[in-house]
Amino acid sequence: MNKLIRSLTSLSYCVGFFDEKFLTADKETRYSQVAWLDTGDYRDGWFADPFFCDIDGDVIRLFAEEFRPDRGRGRISLLEVEREGSRFLLTGVKPVLELRTHLSFPYVFRSGGTTYVLPENHKSGKVTLYRFDPESATLTDGRVLVGASLLDPSLFEMEGKFFLMGTEGANDRRLADTRLRIYASDSLNGPFSPVQTIENRKRVERGAGCIFRTAGGTWIRPTQSCERRYGECVLLQELKYENGLFSERCLSRIEPDETQPNSYCLHTLNTLDGLCVIDGLSFRYPLLGPALIRLLDRRAQKHTANG
Repeated sequence: MNKLIRSLTSLSYCVGFFDEKFLTADKETRYSQVAWLDTGDYRDGWFADPFFCDIDGDVIRLFAEEFRPDRGRGRISLLEVEREGSRFLLTGVKPVLELRTHLSFPYVFRSGGTTYVLPENHKSGKVTLYRFDPESATLTDGRVLVGASLLDPSLFEMEGKFFLMGTEGANDRRLADTRLRIYASDSLNGPFSPVQTIENRKRVERGAGCIFRTAGGTWIRPTQSCERRYGECVLLQELKYENGLFSERCLSRIEPDETQPNSYCLHTLNTLDGLCVIDGLSFRYPLLGPALIRLLDRRAQKHTANG
């Protein structure tokens, strides 16, 4: 029975692009403008968690989780995409990091002209930062920042300090989206020490993209809303730092439009040079898959309510 359920609810993620101005549009307008990646000959797997590496004219490079059903786990790959008018064509895929454990969420951090990647590898029990070598197009010099299991870790620099954030990869997975651990260091080389924990009864703390600063100076942390289901939509959280402590408030919700392709869930959003990249979820069986997921969700919620 479990094997049948997995087959009926099998899913894949597709990478999509749209102009940054559509972040403020209504979801119907926004999703009608998404240009979904044309994967060409790369049809034996799917890509999720896209993060910009760089944009050079009409050539876009992305770090993403590459998942192949025959492998059963993700790896970090560098995707090369060519923009042809309103089309985005995948022209190259190069694995840049592959370990025995599952890899995802290749968070990109730039400092001093160097690009770093901070992937999720919570089974290893540590957070490792890699340097991207543009000449060889590889991730090198892996350096452990925190010896703790964090999901979807984020790294950014503010007021002369480096901050690392991630939701707790606890044995109780229900805590993974509600408890945000924050570490700080005076140097990118560390050591990083715990400075704060943010508790939220709603499941909205898991990271969903790079922390960025708007032209007006507001810090934004994209997060996932997992209140109803994992990776349901993206929240844009205003991140404030006062008196040595962080606080957040939700500015907007970037919700999928289920009337459009690849739009059952949305759990990653990044921007660079006026372009946005997202990942949209689709089902092998577009009608039966979501219906079965909702039924299983209701049963799980009822079971939880009954203790």
